[in-house]
Amino acid sequence: MLQQLLTKIFPRYTTTAQVESINLLLNNTPTAAAVNSAIAILTWMAIPSPSALWLSLILIASLLRFLPIFISRKMVLTDNLQRLHTLILLTIFVQGVAWGYTSTQLFSTTSEHQSFFLLTIICGMMGGAILTLAPSLLGFLCFILPSGCPLIIIMFMSGQSTFQYAACMGIIFIVALILLTRKICQNHLELILSKQQLEETSAELVNHQKHLENLVKERTIELQASRESYRRLIEEINDVIYELDVNGIIRYISPAVTPLLGYPADQLLGRPLKDFIAPEDREKVQANFDATLAGELTPLDYRILDTSGKTRWLRTSNRPVVEDGHPAGLRGVLTSIDMEKLAEQEKLELVRKIGETQKLEALGTLAGGVAHDFNNLLMGIQGRTSLIAMHLPPSDPAQEHTRAIDEYIRSASSLTSQLLGTARGGKYDPKPTDLNKLVERSVKLFGRTRKEISLELQLSPTAAIANIDTPQIEQVLLNMFVNGWQAMPDGGALSVKVSHAMLDAAFCAPYNIAPGKYLRISVADTGIGMDDTVRARIFDPFFTTKELGRGTGLGLASAHGIISNHQGCITVQSQPGKGTNFDIYLPALIEITQQQTMEETRIDQGVETILLVDDEEMIVEVGEAVLKKLGYRVLVARGGRQAIGLLEEYGDDIDLVLLDMIMPGMDGGKTFDALRALSPNLLIILSSGYAMSDEAMEIMQRGCNGFIQKPYNLSELSQKIRNVLDTRP
Repeated sequence: MLQQLLTKIFPRYTTTAQVESINLLLNNTPTAAAVNSAIAILTWMAIPSPSALWLSLILIASLLRFLPIFISRKMVLTDNLQRLHTLILLTIFVQGVAWGYTSTQLFSTTSEHQSFFLLTIICGMMGGAILTLAPSLLGFLCFILPSGCPLIIIMFMSGQSTFQYAACMGIIFIVALILLTRKICQNHLELILSKQQLEETSAELVNHQKHLENLVKERTIELQASRESYRRLIEEINDVIYELDVNGIIRYISPAVTPLLGYPADQLLGRPLKDFIAPEDREKVQANFDATLAGELTPLDYRILDTSGKTRWLRTSNRPVVEDGHPAGLRGVLTSIDMEKLAEQEKLELVRKIGETQKLEALGTLAGGVAHDFNNLLMGIQGRTSLIAMHLPPSDPAQEHTRAIDEYIRSASSLTSQLLGTARGGKYDPKPTDLNKLVERSVKLFGRTRKEISLELQLSPTAAIANIDTPQIEQVLLNMFVNGWQAMPDGGALSVKVSHAMLDAAFCAPYNIAPGKYLRISVADTGIGMDDTVRARIFDPFFTTKELGRGTGLGLASAHGIISNHQGCITVQSQPGKGTNFDIYLPALIEITQQQTMEETRIDQGVETILLVDDEEMIVEVGEAVLKKLGYRVLVARGGRQAIGLLEEYGDDIDLVLLDMIMPGMDGGKTFDALRALSPNLLIILSSGYAMSDEAMEIMQRGCNGFIQKPYNLSELSQKIRNVLDTRP
């Protein structure tokens, strides 16, 4: 490597010249070592220094200069030329480093005059080095650069202009010495080479011949290695490399086709590629190949059949093969995109689920509005019926009719409950409930009426508490049980299981629920199952596979809405002939709180003053009559602003407000805030045809005293009012 570097600097630098240079350097070494040592001692005497370390380094470096002399006497010079030359340069470099270190140590402890004296010494050493190192430019550089540069750098960094100018002069001096030394080396080489010009010419021819032979050999080896590397690249890459002729016949295909499609590569040669393409994609593949031969380069995704007949997705990128200016076929790359297509399908499925959720939310909003208006109508009928029943003697035959009307109202209310189950805020009265007990009770009740199927129940061994509306969840379970029973016309087994589950973010995302601890109610049947088309629409309102007259199709849609409004979700797995499994997930609770229950038949009365606030004339008329029948003094407001005016007028004479949630202009929430602003301790009960919505929950959290769902009967209303009034101190 050293020889190559010298050859680049001096194109005519030969081994003979190098031997001559080494001999001159060895001969000059004693003189150079002696001069270095003498100057170092004089410098130590002229410039006092607290440490003599630098002097020791210079003396040691001078002694090291003799090392190449002793080694050269024990070896054949031409056999160890490079190592000996390197060793000489290394000892020269160490000598230069020692002087460079000396200059850095002495400069910081000397006066300005001594600093210039030091610079003079260093420059003198560099100038004198020409005499002993001129035969070797590298040797000269190995000395002057480490010996002179440190002092020049320190002078530049001193910030004093005098030193900086001196440093500039030092740089100029070094450059001049380098140029002079290079010229001396060139002249020295000319003298050496002129004596051996004829021999060298012959040697150069021989060397050139050997060089060419070696070059040919190297290129041959490189070509073989390149071919081997290209072969391994083609055969070991995961993608399939192939080449077709203009007729689509396979001329070459890489071995990567075997793990991808199962075909050995040699068995595919000479066969049309279209034989392996899925029939439905052959036309578009042929069109893509024709376009490629015409120069249109467009990637294409298509399906191909492997040895087992399974469809695999591939992506091809092709380029035409041109021979003699005409298309002769094409070369391309086949890449497996099965995972990409699977990801696309999962994405589409996720979008579909989100779309279904949004559709159900929209339908739920519509259903909620219908149910709200219908509940108001039922409220009017319920109130009138209660008034009639109160006016009739208990033994009057007409009481049977009033009781029948009450039953019809309950049935209609159950239907609106299912509609509200699909609406936003469809939780009526959520309470912490033990799902183990609720499920066990529901299974036993259903089992008494369906003897033709076997029921299997597995409860959670630990507490299974959820904040739920019990009647609604019972309705969901009943819908699930009935759905499973109807799927097993010839009998079968219905399995119900309660367990705990931890749901992560990936599972919860499509259902818009929060990750965390959930309770899972699994309902599995051994019935006829369902295909993907039916399963995709199973929760759609009014979609049903039942015969006419056997149901509305609201059951599972209502169940979906109820569970969604409990911040949960329902999943379904089913295959034709393999039964169906529904999993209901509800957020788990840890603590149970006791809730007050009402007696269904007790009617409580009172004499307090109640402000009835509702915009529906029918509700106002019935409500006023019922409240008066219960003994209360009644004030009526047909809107929020009128209620505020009555409160300002009557003040503390008003004991309780029965406030409707949904009113035009000033709704229940704004009215509540305004009433509480006038009378902070005023008792207020919210009433709505909707269930306990998020807005109603917020009002309850702000201090509202109660909530009652329309339609309510006389007993429910009387007990709710009495319970709230009795909370006063």
